[in-house]
Amino acid sequence: MIPCAMKRCALSIACFMLLSAAAGAAEWHEKIKVGGDVRFRGETIMLEHRDEDSRTRIRARLRVTGEANECWSVGLGLATDPDDPVSTNATLTGGYSRKGIALDLAYLDFHPKTVAGLNMLAGKMSLPFEVAEGTELMWDNDLTPEGLAVRYRRRASPCAEIFLNGAAFDIRDTDPDDLGEAWMVGGQAGLDAAFSNGIGLTIGAGYFNYEGAIGRTGFYRSNEFYGNTTRLWQGTIMGHPYYYRGYARDFNIFEALGVVDLGLREWADIALYGTYVNNVRADDRNVGWLAGGSASRGRDRGALKLHANYRRVESDAVIGVFTDSDFIGGGTDGKGWELGFACGAARGVDLSVTWFLNVKNVMEESLETQYQRLQLDVQAGF
Repeated sequence: MIPCAMKRCALSIACFMLLSAAAGAAEWHEKIKVGGDVRFRGETIMLEHRDEDSRTRIRARLRVTGEANECWSVGLGLATDPDDPVSTNATLTGGYSRKGIALDLAYLDFHPKTVAGLNMLAGKMSLPFEVAEGTELMWDNDLTPEGLAVRYRRRASPCAEIFLNGAAFDIRDTDPDDLGEAWMVGGQAGLDAAFSNGIGLTIGAGYFNYEGAIGRTGFYRSNEFYGNTTRLWQGTIMGHPYYYRGYARDFNIFEALGVVDLGLREWADIALYGTYVNNVRADDRNVGWLAGGSASRGRDRGALKLHANYRRVESDAVIGVFTDSDFIGGGTDGKGWELGFACGAARGVDLSVTWFLNVKNVMEESLETQYQRLQLDVQAGF
């Protein structure tokens, strides 16, 4: 027989181990956050002088963030993989073939306790710069750049907060044809303000310097420039000359953005917004702008949102491969409308319609081509 004292001791140890395990599980759960979404899209593309193209696509994303300690955290993300820097849509085709999954995010985030509002990031990350109401004049929303970034926010007054963002991103490493490295260094500063009458204001400006663009083949696919101006260049391989097509301009881009929230919260949230860009390293075809507005009301089931914006993007205003992949089918040298409506079908489930009414090749009037794109989406997230 086991003495009662030993039984009580063993029971106490077992209870302690169970409680410790439960506490550890609770601590682990508090440090990890998991989220994601799945979207089903029906899409029709109508390009002048071509047959209408209809297709169905899916997008799946899974994102995990975890705290290593009070000052360090990590982020990981997976997404459907169409092998495209500005899209995570997989087209439903290929005889039921498997759809690829790729690493979409992998970064470290250092946020020291001694400097509130400071985040220093390294790796493959979401865009660290502010944009006007999620618009995509310079950057597509699916772009996840790679390198180093700093974000800082600080309250300047009871109703205003300043933000400072900076980054150094790798674009291309040294190529076998010895075109050298390409990277981007940029910074942005701005102000968020909320006034007592309910009106909100966001203003900001940035400057983004691309090194190694002029004379280089395409940043993503070597023979594709997505609307940017190109020319023939001469290179050498093992002492022998050859000719190739590369970027004709360099890119140092100034950006200004603004958002005004009219604060009609009892009826709806109404926002007016705009963005302006100018590639100061080009003498012409170097300006882009976007202006629009949105109105939304409610959350989850029954929520409604309308948005409309008009933009014009000249050939060398921005890097074509990194801009909106839906507007004019992706790239620069276009103008036109984006119209959208979304509603909440249930908690975490949205239905939306987006219609692009665009014109491609606006830099040459004789080449202008009408472009329309209609998207019907169902998305559920957790």
